[in-house]
Amino acid sequence: MELPENFAENMKELLGEAYPAYIESFEKESAQGIRVNTGKISAEEFQKISPFPLAPVPWTENGFYVTADDAVTKHPYYYAGLYYVQEPSAMLPAALLGAKPGERILDLCAAPGGKATELGSRLAEMGLLVANDVSASRAKALLKNLEQHGIGNVCVCSETPEKLKDIYPEYFDRVLVDAPCSGEGMFRREPAMKKAYKVHGPAYYAPLQREIADAATAMLRPGGRMVFSTCTFSVEENEETVLALLKKHPEMRLIAAEVPGGADLPEKLAGCVRLYPHSVRGEGHFAAVLEKTAKESSCTGNDFRVEELSESDRAALELGRLCQEKQARMRSGIPDREKPEKTPAQWQEFSERYLKKRFDGWRIFSLKERLYALPPGASLSRELRYLRTGLLLGECRQHGFEPSQALAMFLKQSEAKNSISFAAEDARTVRYLKGETVTLTEDEADRTADGWTLVCTDGFPLGWAKNRGGMLKNKYYAGWRMQ
Repeated sequence: MELPENFAENMKELLGEAYPAYIESFEKESAQGIRVNTGKISAEEFQKISPFPLAPVPWTENGFYVTADDAVTKHPYYYAGLYYVQEPSAMLPAALLGAKPGERILDLCAAPGGKATELGSRLAEMGLLVANDVSASRAKALLKNLEQHGIGNVCVCSETPEKLKDIYPEYFDRVLVDAPCSGEGMFRREPAMKKAYKVHGPAYYAPLQREIADAATAMLRPGGRMVFSTCTFSVEENEETVLALLKKHPEMRLIAAEVPGGADLPEKLAGCVRLYPHSVRGEGHFAAVLEKTAKESSCTGNDFRVEELSESDRAALELGRLCQEKQARMRSGIPDREKPEKTPAQWQEFSERYLKKRFDGWRIFSLKERLYALPPGASLSRELRYLRTGLLLGECRQHGFEPSQALAMFLKQSEAKNSISFAAEDARTVRYLKGETVTLTEDEADRTADGWTLVCTDGFPLGWAKNRGGMLKNKYYAGWRMQ
């Protein structure tokens, strides 16, 4: 394995006696992994129905190794969003962030969505995920993956961290920064990255990472948690970036993390996590867990502590926060939660006829013919470029309401009044995923009403069809069809 000369010298110094073992790791195949979407099925239940042999990834409860021969992206469960195909080491940052239901989460460099989908699943339809990527084209792939995983309490945007921090000051409970990097940890898996490394190495990425981490810190609330991660070995990009952040922001502190098979550099900064391909079944990765101390008030220009305020002063601070949120909603063009717009008749008719699911507390609003549901507490800004604001419910047409693919993936089969489920092994499942018309058996037709039908595999939604006398007219989104 021919490596960039400066990189090889740095790794010899970094690893010492372990360097030969690192070089030998290039002769081994890269590990393949899937991460179970716990928003749809628990890891335990998936193991019972998994079509492939599984072995656990030690740093996350819902991550598993699979073999390279397993056709994981061809199985109907993949299209049902039951799992995400992900390099095992890349599962570490989202696991360390520890997102909980009801929180406000920011994934600042989110595309293509491996970490964002996990964070959204952990929210369990409560709270808000803001998934951002500065590249609009990459953000489109991010959106697709979030929709396939059935995550509706999400806003997807494509902005610079600098712009976001002005809109969301100290807003998020947890922030993930999987920063762009020189990619040294991926040389085995993606050899082409060595060529890019010669053009843009650590000296190029380190200043950029520090700017991103600085903006992320500004958006983290006091008491909140941030994870900074990369897929590189460079000390300049990793420990030195974290040290620069800690020096600039004394309100931040490093939380030591221990991971099976992981290592750190105590002579530089103890408590971070490094994964090496010669030590774990995975590629190279780095992660640092940080928290912002909750002592100082989030109100700038005032020298007092929140815990020292009276009840009336705390109420005033909360009122000010609510006013800021209301002003943000007014700028966004999204209706105020206290003054929701009239729900379109097409949606009312569709939801009453076909859905058991109710969107209590969500704001239903329309942008042209499209109808969205925005999760409770979400604040938007007209100053940002959003690819998605909440859950796309569908489109209001003259002839009625047409539900979206995103809505199908968001629902559970039990939340639809009219549904049909085919076994994963049923040939009709694949025909449906390819966009073909599907015929129901006589028994299936007797218990499936005409009209919009949620098509599932083994009880997990795939998309919509329109039933007419036992013939399912395929409404599966064309861009997602199985090839």
